[in-house]
Amino acid sequence: MNVALLGYGVVGKGVANLIEKHPEYGVHLTRILVHRKEQAVSVNMTDDINEILNDSSIEAVMECIGGDEPAHTYCLNAIQKGKHVITANKKMLSVHYDELARCAYENHVSLRFSASCGGGIPWIRNLEEIAKKETIYSVEGIMNGTSNYILDKIFRKGRTFEEALREAQELGYAEKDPSDDIDGIDTRAKTVLSANIAFQKAFDPNDVLALGIRYFSNEEYKYCINNRRVCVLKGIIQNHGEKVSLAVLPFFEEMHSLFASVHENYNCFLLNSETRKQLAFIGEGAGRYPTASNMIDDLLSLLRNEEFRYLPSGKGSNAEEALSYRFYIRSKDNKAFESLIEKEVGEDTYITRAASLKKLREALERNNDKEIFIAGISHD
Repeated sequence: MNVALLGYGVVGKGVANLIEKHPEYGVHLTRILVHRKEQAVSVNMTDDINEILNDSSIEAVMECIGGDEPAHTYCLNAIQKGKHVITANKKMLSVHYDELARCAYENHVSLRFSASCGGGIPWIRNLEEIAKKETIYSVEGIMNGTSNYILDKIFRKGRTFEEALREAQELGYAEKDPSDDIDGIDTRAKTVLSANIAFQKAFDPNDVLALGIRYFSNEEYKYCINNRRVCVLKGIIQNHGEKVSLAVLPFFEEMHSLFASVHENYNCFLLNSETRKQLAFIGEGAGRYPTASNMIDDLLSLLRNEEFRYLPSGKGSNAEEALSYRFYIRSKDNKAFESLIEKEVGEDTYITRAASLKKLREALERNNDKEIFIAGISHD
């Protein structure tokens, strides 16, 4: 099979290296798209996407550019040209999933994205197989390695938030601008893609509440330690029968819980289904070779003619009113939350009674504190 690689950064180089090291795959890397002409240092490199799109010998495109555009347009155009697309781009795919999945179906090609969630964890493929056979009741998980690394270093090594973030950046887990990771945007994209597969719908990431860990402070650390808990950032999917709820927010987990034992930059997806009950998928959530290996698995799946055409049956609706927790809130502006507050536990710090995500969002919209911190309290 002739394939083209879009992007030659961390993951792209990993994909190219694996293809080169394994000629037994039967894959020929025909073209590599680079960002600028001066980066085209070998004969198979180009900065012109049209050289790839108009080459009928290229059967599959592997997208490692990242971001929304031009990745979205390149993938769409490749599909329209009758090429299979393999991508690790969760942010772009979560926004354009319905369009790309339908276009792939109409053009009789495959859109595959195992590497978009969980790095090297075989999460998407297993989720898809289970969803074909039985009802999925819930998915929850630590889906962002950067945030988990930061929180893990705070609780196990005594680092400050700033120190832990700096370490994550030095190790290549966090970007120079870590906003997508620490504000929950990355986790939201993975939550949406997981829900799309679990329920054969196309959920809109803009409908999903995403709260991050940017303003995690010593107050939260002290509360967790005093109550034998740790903080993790989780994506949540709950099936209520006719309704599905999605959310992203920090949770205070009990010390003995599964999620409290997930360290460093690891991810953990916990699935509850009709016959399998609980299944946990744990592994490195990012990195050159974990992510590249999942892209290669998708490519080999194509070569084996394994079908993966998960066409959404329609738009998904997020039922925030159906999911409730008790929440920890630290805010200098507590007026919006007065009707929800059960007790005060510190300076400008409160615990709410059980409240729905819908009620929480409505209160948040009336709140004027830009540095508010909110966490769900698990198993309370």
